Amino acid sequence: MLVRLEEQEKPPLALGLLHLLMVQHLQKLVQLQTMLGAIKMEVMTPSLETQDEGCIAIYFHMPPICSPIVRPGRPAEGAPVVAKQLSDTILSSGMINLKELSLVSGKAAWMAYLDIYCLDADGATFDTALLSAVAAFSHSIVTRDSWWKRTA
Repeated sequence: MLVRLEEQEKPPLALGLLHLLMVQHLQKLVQLQTMLGAIKMEVMTPSLETQDEGCIAIYFHMPPICSPIVRPGRPAEGAPVVAKQLSDTILSSGMINLKELSLVSGKAAWMAYLDIYCLDADGATFDTALLSAVAAFSHSIVTRDSWWKRTA
């Protein structure tokens, strides 16, 4: 059954602050997908090539509970593919300006770890994962002051 886009209900988003710099996002898309996205931030020393930029690491997890085709013990075959697609899409879109993650050029920058957990895989995995990533990044609040207060 085809449903026109304007007739579809908006997918519910549950957003909230977990702890300091961790953001959670629970997404249910058209009763097919459930994803949980979390961002953890830590201070790192930037590489020599990109001294005035921060870094983003993206992980996509598909535990055995998300689908009957995912078996315990080994990572799901599609998980690294989705993680690579997410990384390519987020970095090439300009959604995140890595220069804004720099704290002190050449000395300190933010490292953002984005973990997306697929809780119910039933199609449209990449789309829902991307929506979860965008919601998690757009609702995270990181300031220079939060770093200065912890190091003072």
